Parts: sequence; C-alpha cells; structure tokens
Amino acid sequence: ARRPSDHTATLLSFSSMSAFRLTCGKSKCTALTFRRCASIDASAASAAATASAAAWLSPLSASVARRTAITEALLSDRPRVHQSFLYDARGVALYEGILGTPEYYLPAAEEALLQANLDALTAPLSSRLALVELGAGDGGRTRRLVERAAAQAAEPLVYAPADISAESLSLNEAGFRGSEPLAARRAVCAPILADHEAAIDAAGGAFGAEGRELCFLFMGSSLGNFDDGEVDALFCRVGAWIAGGRGRLWLGLDSPHSPAKSAHRIGRAYNDEEGWTAAFTLNALSHVNDITGTDFDTADWRHVAEYDAASTSVLTHVEARRAVVLSVPAEGGGRRELRRFAAGERVFVEQSRKFSEEETRRLAEAAGLRLSRSWASDDYLIAELVRGSA
Repeated sequence: ARRPSDHTATLLSFSSMSAFRLTCGKSKCTALTFRRCASIDASAASAAATASAAAWLSPLSASVARRTAITEALLSDRPRVHQSFLYDARGVALYEGILGTPEYYLPAAEEALLQANLDALTAPLSSRLALVELGAGDGGRTRRLVERAAAQAAEPLVYAPADISAESLSLNEAGFRGSEPLAARRAVCAPILADHEAAIDAAGGAFGAEGRELCFLFMGSSLGNFDDGEVDALFCRVGAWIAGGRGRLWLGLDSPHSPAKSAHRIGRAYNDEEGWTAAFTLNALSHVNDITGTDFDTADWRHVAEYDAASTSVLTHVEARRAVVLSVPAEGGGRRELRRFAAGERVFVEQSRKFSEEETRRLAEAAGLRLSRSWASDDYLIAELVRGSA
C-alpha cells in the first residue's frame, strides 16, 4: 500500500467482467495537477494519464529517471533511500515475515477493530458497489470485510485490489476465488497492477462510469509513510472520484502513544528480536545496488528505528558502522566515487506516522474531505472520510 512505483496501471478484470480491460498511467503532469483539489477534473485526468503513459513510462526513460533520482537523494544534505525500494521480491517476503512477529501488533489490532465493527462499517454502503483496496497485498487482512459488504449488496460486488506486486495480486485473486461467501454472491475480483495514484484513477474512471459507489480502502497504517503533502495529494485524488456523496475512503491507522499505549510498545514493533525488520530495511540498499550499480555493503550498515514522541512517528534510518566510500559505475568504464559517509552517519529510509482522530480530521479537512465516522481501540483507529458537508 505504501509502495509507489513507475509501473503503468493495468486494471485486469476476471470472472463476469473478463472482457473488460483498462490501461491507465501516471505522468509528471498529472502528479503536479493533483497537488490541489480545486484543479482536479477526474475524467480529464484519467484521459491525460492514459495519453502520457507511453512517453513517460517507457523502460528507458523510467530507468534513467529512477537512477538519477536515487543518486540525487543520496547526495542531498539529508541523504535518503526512498521507502519504495524496500519492496523488491525479497523485500515483500521479508515484510510478510514482519507481519508474523509478536512485536508487530498492527495487523492484529486492525483485524480486531474491523471484526468488531463489520456491521457498522458496511451498513451505509450502496447496493451497487466497487471496493478498491490500495496496497492490498494478498488480501487476507480485509477478506472478511469484503465478504460482509458483498453479502448485503443487492448486485454483485466488484473488489479491485491494487498493488505493485503481481505475485501479491495473484495470491489475492486466488484467495478471493476460494471464498465461498464471495462465490455465492457472484462477486467479481478486478486486480489493478499499479501504484496508488494510477490505481485510483483507473478504478475511478472504470467503476465510476458504471455508476458504482466507490469505496477506497487504505489499511495497514500505510498512510503513516506519507508526509503532509503526500497525504494531501492522495486525499485530493480520492476526493475527485467520490464527489457528490457517492463514495468514501476507509483508513486503517496506528494510533500514537497514550496513557494506555506506551512509546516503548510502538518502538519495539520496528525492532523485532528475530531481525526481520532490520533485514527488511537493509535489503533496500541491495535493491538500490541492483538499480543503480552502487556498491552498498549491508555489513557496513545497521538498521536504526526510533520512535519520536514529538512527531508521533517512528523514523527509520540505516547508519554507517564504519567509514564508507560509496561508488557507482563510471561512464567510460570502471567506477567513480559518489559519496563518503562517516561512521555513525545516517541515511533516511522511511517514517511511520501515528494518527490521532484529531490529526486525521485536520488532514482530511485540508484536502476538502470530512471525517464522518471512526472506530478506535487503545492501539488503532479506523476512519471513514467522505466528500462534502455533514
């Protein structure tokens, strides 16, 4: 869910919708257009994304742009490896390992809150519905929710899981097909291979044109990887497709420390004893090596994840264990020095923000959305955002 990429968005529909295919893409111009809600024209944006995809997302331009972005980020005053590079094939497998650690309480907290409130969550949904899950993974954590929504819909529900991992989408679709409640209701699975932005536009254009209510899901506290500007852009983009009271956005959010939830508990979730999270973070360096030809040696670096109570965020870095000289391939052959890192110097990888109801409301209102309903436990928050006044 938190995994942006350079992929073209491909919406692949199965079962009764197998004849329908839509291709869409993300471009530089649409990324800029969606900075403010007032500038959004949903149908025009979808068409523009499709038209520009071939030029912007060609293999050559995408690879050159990505290599340039990586090296520029490493040379900046605050060196960084973008969180998207956590997710190659090995990174996805390591993340699945993290989900099973006893320290990482988020999946269980989200599942418990969802199960306790399934009826309340799904009660207002229309009979003609498309559920679009961003960063869906294998779909296991929301399957019961999808089944409950399908059970009360008068027409067959469309579930559109979106992810940048084709393997995850294959597992998701297989799990969907194996669900007896979904089969009984003739629900349809329409996977979308795309990043968040392109998936929103692809689903909005396809299912909105069919007159379906759109319900976007962004679970797993994946919003925590976004800064305020990125949250605003995502909310604005979703808001363009749910205008007129015909849709909603559900968020699964990890809550900040409180009298009932210690900062220590939050910090441990990102420092499991078995080392899954450390391996996951360091794997991003190997992924960057594969893309750019850099020579990060993971033995030279260590994973550092610390909870900052002031910003209610876990900040994850890799820290140099010793002095490091990082190099890249030179144009004429051989290698050239890119940057020197002193022992103890850090490279930022990702943040994992924690959200209170008040903070969620503030971010929603800044993007022209409204927090309409919420459900909370000591550990977790599920929030529903809609467009328009109460």
